[in-house]
Amino acid sequence: MVTVSAGDGLCIDVQDDDPGAAGAGQWRPGVGLQSMAERAAEVGGALQVGPTPTGGRVHASLPLEPV
Repeated sequence: MVTVSAGDGLCIDVQDDDPGAAGAGQWRPGVGLQSMAERAAEVGGALQVGPTPTGGRVHASLPLEPV
């Protein structure tokens, strides 16, 4: 499931519904998630990732600047 919302900033929430990915220590963030977190921080945003009871979740909060 993907949810996108905008207000003061852009929020993107991606959830995986594979419960097997969350169990038995199988959640292993790699270089891709680390790179996404670094890029979010570069623009003043944040990235949270981790397992959930039903799979995995990636949540990004990014600022929106007027153009």
